[in-house]
Amino acid sequence: MTECFLRSEDGRHPDILIKDQRPFLLGRGPTTKIKDAKCSRHQVELIPDYKNFTVKCVQKGGNPSQIGSQLLKAGQEKILKHKDAIVLPASDYKYCILFNPPPPEQKQKDKNDSPTKENTNRKRNLDDSDTKPNKRHHIEYNRSQEVKTPWFHIENEKTFKTKENVEWSKCYDGKVLILNYKNSKPSTNIAAFDMDGTIITPKSGKVFATDKHDWMILFAEVPGKLKSLHADGYRIVFITNQAGIATGKIKEGDFMEKVENIVGKLNIPITVLCSTAARGFFRKPKTGIWLWFSEVGNSGEKINMDKSFYCGDAAGRRKDWMDKKKKDFSCSDRLFAMNLNLKFYTPEEYFLGHKPTKLFDLPGYDPKNCAKLPLLEPENESLVASNQEMIMLIGIQGSGKSFLAEKLEDKGYVVASNDRSGGKEKSLRITRDALSSGKSVVVDNTHRDKQSRKDYVNLAKEKNIPVRCFWMKTTHDQARHNNVYRELTDKKHAKINEALFNSYRNKFEEPELKDGFDKIIRVNFVPNFPNSTYESLYKMFLLEN
Repeated sequence: MTECFLRSEDGRHPDILIKDQRPFLLGRGPTTKIKDAKCSRHQVELIPDYKNFTVKCVQKGGNPSQIGSQLLKAGQEKILKHKDAIVLPASDYKYCILFNPPPPEQKQKDKNDSPTKENTNRKRNLDDSDTKPNKRHHIEYNRSQEVKTPWFHIENEKTFKTKENVEWSKCYDGKVLILNYKNSKPSTNIAAFDMDGTIITPKSGKVFATDKHDWMILFAEVPGKLKSLHADGYRIVFITNQAGIATGKIKEGDFMEKVENIVGKLNIPITVLCSTAARGFFRKPKTGIWLWFSEVGNSGEKINMDKSFYCGDAAGRRKDWMDKKKKDFSCSDRLFAMNLNLKFYTPEEYFLGHKPTKLFDLPGYDPKNCAKLPLLEPENESLVASNQEMIMLIGIQGSGKSFLAEKLEDKGYVVASNDRSGGKEKSLRITRDALSSGKSVVVDNTHRDKQSRKDYVNLAKEKNIPVRCFWMKTTHDQARHNNVYRELTDKKHAKINEALFNSYRNKFEEPELKDGFDKIIRVNFVPNFPNSTYESLYKMFLLEN
């Protein structure tokens, strides 16, 4: 009789049998048990098809499940196959769909499984370190690779709507939406502004506008200041992130109508550059939209960066930066200006003449100060041991573990990784077989807590083989930065859900010698770039806060 069940990716929880058409709720307790769903926000329906060895996953509740890099929202469904992974609602634990006995074609694959380097490019589903389909392409590029810049290329806009003096166009598959008033002339001097919270604010007094009519000019001084800039020969440009267009929360037509009304109210020629994507190189603080404007949108007129400036309200200001003021929702506008080396103002500074505040915070990781560090600390520690050993890698997603594992693999170490093998049981078998045959092993997973490390350390101790712990020094924010960089430079790389970074940070337990390690060595993240263009991208602020 064929059965279908869920297996936890770290092997710490019992298998859970999936019954036909049964809704599930993942518990929040330490045992992480599946219970019958009573809370509608967490309901997921899993329906196995034994004939085709698939499982239909239907998201019932509002809290989304995660399948690979895709978030499954309420009402959506996905067909899962044998060994596909899923993170159910209210949980950061990843589970794997398994059939017993497995599909006929899978049996043959399992027979051919071996821990060789040639067998590592197959599909990977159970990985306790990342949820991405292409982990091997990351920041430490091989210099022999073909150098490309997948995050940006020059593209002319295509006009799709014209009326009176208004011209709307798009480029980059709609990721950039452009409004040009026909009498908005190119200029060497650019006065650039964010829009929401800088030029306008909701008339309703709410944080977010209720509809396309819910807006008013932020300060009485705004129209006069903009007219004065126009009279002085500045080209006035609004640069705004509007991810709601991509997610469907904002209708494109409503946004266009709103912008036309705002510009009409101000009664001066204005160019509006809108990033409609939820992420990518055209969303501030990344500079793609400015780069496009300087290359294409300003009709070849070279921009004077010393005289140009950018003004926005997402400035990273702390709570009570001014009396009874809330903290800024983001730092993206300030970082956007910093990435471009543009002079920056907040709306209060530019329109009201306030003095610049010092009460603001930048992201925890500053890529501009990316120093060249030794790989290992202490520096006299050797990467490769002269005797047989086990190396256990410990570090957050995006910390460079797999790059280090590949370096050790080239030196003869066997890599045991859930990312490659498909699960912890296979990784343990690979480790056991390699140690028994006299080979050294590097175990490549996040190993965020002591329990996840224990089985591997015990294997080594049973055979009196020393264990070195390589503890990646990459911080939470640097790992997040690395992930965004990989999204931009490798189109096959999928976004890691923010919840996974937070989960690692919240549940991380520091390694100690008493855990069975013979040495604990700190490992620095040492990026390597194919050329200065890649390096320049990495050294931008890519995170919004």
